Amino acid sequence: MGAKTKTSFAGKTPCALRLSQSTSMAQLNLPSSGTGKWKVTYFDAPNRGEQLRMLLTYAEIDFEDERLQGKFPASLDPLRRATMGDDTPLMFDQVPIITSPEGTSVSQVAACMQYAGKRLGLEAKGSNPAELDARALALTLRAEEIRNKVFYGCFKPLIVDKVLKMKLGACASVCCCLKSCFGTSDSKLRKTASLLPPMVQNLEANLRTNGGSGVYFCGDSVCYADIAIFEVLLGCFGFNCFDENSLLSNCPKLRTFMSKMREQPTLQNYLAKRPANIPEFFAEKMFGSKAKTAPN
Repeated sequence: MGAKTKTSFAGKTPCALRLSQSTSMAQLNLPSSGTGKWKVTYFDAPNRGEQLRMLLTYAEIDFEDERLQGKFPASLDPLRRATMGDDTPLMFDQVPIITSPEGTSVSQVAACMQYAGKRLGLEAKGSNPAELDARALALTLRAEEIRNKVFYGCFKPLIVDKVLKMKLGACASVCCCLKSCFGTSDSKLRKTASLLPPMVQNLEANLRTNGGSGVYFCGDSVCYADIAIFEVLLGCFGFNCFDENSLLSNCPKLRTFMSKMREQPTLQNYLAKRPANIPEFFAEKMFGSKAKTAPN
């Protein structure tokens, strides 16, 4: 994995990301045309762009891991259309993006996964390629739905809790009241957490009907959709409100899938270095020792 720049991330959950002009173009190490390498452009955060890094790592591609520098939301403006005009690599003023060795930049996670996956031989393989690719894309979009509803839904209370503790110290009653006002109370968290079990059961059903051995989601070999599903489940299982063994107790095929993906030879070093608890790691990136006060 050819990581080029690793920098710290601070700020809010990066959904649609907008930055100030305080970061220079040189600081950003902007994607350039025809670099000869694949490039992933995203923040130094293991969430929405992480499946692209995992995809290229699995394919054993020496890529540029471009991690945007500067405090959120102060590192993306130089890339936006308002700054670069039609030369911007961003279709929608958002990251992540993936850039091919020829300089083609693609936006939106599912489109990035499909584009790179097919280019790298990680498309869904079988007798009906068009049907299988539609299935793989649908599963990749489902992975993003799980991220949006479950990962970020559970992540919001975690961040609000950290901010309130930083601002108010150990005043538990005040924190509890404010968490309720922000819609991040324990009952809200439980409601959000309840979304994952039926989603897991649905993934189990899709493994039963994949048209192959049932180990992977599209045929008999790993494709880009498998990477997307695997990565988002790893992130969700990192929350304290979920127990992977319990969730998968009635999902033998999904349990086997997770085990097989963890055993992939080209992912061993990547997984060894990946934080065991993505939510806590992400929260520390945002409000770690260098960030003593929450953003306004």
